[in-house]
Amino acid sequence: MSLDPDMLGWIFLVGGVLLMSLEAVLPGGIWFFLGLGGVLVSVLSFLNVVTSPELAIALWLVAATALTLSLRPFARRYFGGTSSSKIPDEDLEAMDQEVPVLDRVTPTSGRIRFRGAVWQARTLEGALPEGSKARLKYRDNLTWIVEPARGYISEVDDAALPDADATRNRTDRPSRSSTRSGGS
Repeated sequence: MSLDPDMLGWIFLVGGVLLMSLEAVLPGGIWFFLGLGGVLVSVLSFLNVVTSPELAIALWLVAATALTLSLRPFARRYFGGTSSSKIPDEDLEAMDQEVPVLDRVTPTSGRIRFRGAVWQARTLEGALPEGSKARLKYRDNLTWIVEPARGYISEVDDAALPDADATRNRTDRPSRSSTRSGGS
């Protein structure tokens, strides 16, 4: 196939400029170097160094690949935008947020509502009554560790705080289960 070298030069020049301008829409450094290879081939075509379309295409492939592999790392270093590969830590963002207590929260169990979902929760000491507010401290697997929110006071939980008399002689007072059920 025979093509006028000037026409071949204009085709590669227009194509190269279009590819270079495409870099503004789809950044990444590849389109610019593909276009730069096309502009290089067009200059060689205008100088009558490249006269056949097959040679022009082969030269464009080699030039674009060489330019991309050799100059793209430098271009990214000096002209690249800022990128962040930081993984968001949702637990860190959630810390110190106040949440409603759905079921009484003790050192062993309880439930809170956080971001529209019901979560298991527990306190490190004391208890939070149902309807109060808790402040998220951290998460232990699927359980939130909470403390009383500002303005709320935790209840003293007999089971959470060891009592010297109770630990010495547990038979002196009725068990919790018998107190609730009305038994002896």
